[in-house]
Amino acid sequence: MELSHLLPFFMLIFISFFMTLPIMCVSHLSLLNNLTDQQALLSFKDHVIFDPYNVLGDWNNNMNFCNWTGVSATNAGIE
Repeated sequence: MELSHLLPFFMLIFISFFMTLPIMCVSHLSLLNNLTDQQALLSFKDHVIFDPYNVLGDWNNNMNFCNWTGVSATNAGIE
């Protein structure tokens, strides 16, 4: 098989890879943002001195922070 016949195949793979690269990067950044948001909320919890109704009781690493009491998470971030 001539090399010229393989060129379109390799070009297709090359283009496909570089078109999916931004999607992989955005996904990775989203994961980092989620981790940063969770760490910020846990830091906030550590500084709360008085929680008589134990509202922050479920704020821990055992549950996704989007499901914590008082936290509303969207694609835009936490609210």
